[in-house]
Amino acid sequence: LYLNELIYRLTQPEDPHFELYQSYQETLKALNHSRPEIVLRPFELKLFSNIGYEIPFHLLTNAPFHAYDIQQGFSAFDEYHSNTFSTQSLLDLSQHQYQNHPREQKRFIRSIISQLLDGMTLNSYQLFR
Repeated sequence: LYLNELIYRLTQPEDPHFELYQSYQETLKALNHSRPEIVLRPFELKLFSNIGYEIPFHLLTNAPFHAYDIQQGFSAFDEYHSNTFSTQSLLDLSQHQYQNHPREQKRFIRSIISQLLDGMTLNSYQLFR
């Protein structure tokens, strides 16, 4: 349900995303055999890229924390704030390493989805509480 809602809410009707749909099929199969965060994070990142919002991880600085805005990019911070993420968790995400910071990476992905939906949330989040 979550994957379907992501595609439905974040892509345009009749806008072909052949690579994305192939990834969708692979993700559905993999969900039967792996932990969700290991399977969902690559799909979410691919979705963002396919709709024109590839995350510019290469712009991360040496600061310990970063905030991210889909229009402005990354902003560096020396201290943690409620809207920041550890640089290490973001670097790990960029390198497809999901085991060390799964909750923070999930929070990062959800913040992007929220921005793409203009502050709205996905209905499927209610199923995973």
